[in-house]
Amino acid sequence: MGWSLHKHLAALLAALWVSEYGRTAYNQLVAPPLPAAYFAYGNGSTCDIIQHNYSEDLGFCEDLALWKTHDADGKRVDKILASCDLARHEWNTVMGPMRDPKPRGSIWLLQNINGRLRAQPVRIDGFPSDLDFHPLGLDIVAGPEGPPTVFIVNHMRTKRTVELFELHDESSPRLIHLRQLEHPSFRTPNSVAAVSPSTFFLSNDHGFTRDGFWPLTTVMHFLETLLFFPLGSVELVQLQEDGISAMRVASGIAFANGLALSPDGSELAVASTSPTKVHLYAANTSTGQLIHKKTLRLPYSPDNLHYHDDSSLLVAGHPHFPGISLLARRKRPTSPSWVTQITKREHLTEEDRSGTVPYSVYKRVSVDNEYAIKTLYQSNGTGWSAVTTALWSDGSLVMSACTPIYTTIFLHFCPTPLRWLENPRGAAKLEHVDHDFDLRRCLAFSCCPKQATHGRHCP
Repeated sequence: MGWSLHKHLAALLAALWVSEYGRTAYNQLVAPPLPAAYFAYGNGSTCDIIQHNYSEDLGFCEDLALWKTHDADGKRVDKILASCDLARHEWNTVMGPMRDPKPRGSIWLLQNINGRLRAQPVRIDGFPSDLDFHPLGLDIVAGPEGPPTVFIVNHMRTKRTVELFELHDESSPRLIHLRQLEHPSFRTPNSVAAVSPSTFFLSNDHGFTRDGFWPLTTVMHFLETLLFFPLGSVELVQLQEDGISAMRVASGIAFANGLALSPDGSELAVASTSPTKVHLYAANTSTGQLIHKKTLRLPYSPDNLHYHDDSSLLVAGHPHFPGISLLARRKRPTSPSWVTQITKREHLTEEDRSGTVPYSVYKRVSVDNEYAIKTLYQSNGTGWSAVTTALWSDGSLVMSACTPIYTTIFLHFCPTPLRWLENPRGAAKLEHVDHDFDLRRCLAFSCCPKQATHGRHCP
């Protein structure tokens, strides 16, 4: 009788899991029929590949952080920090493998110079030369005075830390290392959302780490991801003169990945990667209190998030989880990409159900009455593959990706950001990111769609 009860209980739990996650599992395991490349403000299929020179430092750019500055005339100027790590295919504590932590990652600054977006490596001063530097999530925040503060998640071989820097924006930009932040709660830190130069939110993506002894490493970490165990969390970290404090402000999140704080600081968005969800919390940045207010389902696994000035949320991610997993292990050359923009709605529109996208969001998730989910970019991997981050800057969409150099056969490719521009008459073009360095084997895309489908205006 006891055995029968156990069987019935197991069947009930399985049924509950399927009812909750069955559609999610389908969306993750079955690749959608995406186009080669679609861009909402132009024809993404007309992209060309532009040959660049090669740099041994630029590649595997995981996260982007937007820095809003002003020039001498008071005009807003956007600059972007990128966390990059060419050794990510050898040292990846989130997806694996974890073979060689010796090569260091790097930070790059993207800025508009003479009308073109250029990339410069950021010199890092004061960081111990004998320590690993593998940057993952990062964020930048300006204080009341002095240079801005930069928080960078660092996945070292022996520990996970958050590195605290000052950014000095000179002809040769540099980061000055101030402190290395450690805390027992930093088990699997992934993303950071800065509140002030002394306070930030930090996500822990898993409960089980990939460190330690088998099977609590690879097996349990894999099962936590596969079965959506809600063991991820969000911490509020505050710097103090004699150390730091960390308080758990959100828990029960499966694969808590990217974080983003709204422009007014009233809302925190958390990407829950494996269950293909984004959680929205009402945030009190004074106390750190988070109150859950909405969970949105997406047709893909969200990675990193960014709020735009209008409080819309850009979400980049991966519509085929086996694809991105195999890509990380260098067992396939590409993986599909999907970028959406989430906005609060007042009423349903026809575009919510059909639109002009080749493959609609709503073929895999239901229409939400409060929020609209608009596709900005999608590709089956032959366009931009495995996009990890997307943001709007100066009226242009900038994206970073971690491929195709996950695989040996495509080692000559490099994941550089893309920039879409449109003129006032609506003719759109996709301009490659220009580099000042010797990037002999690095490729970027340059796309010139014939027509624009919408009227986004860029100077």
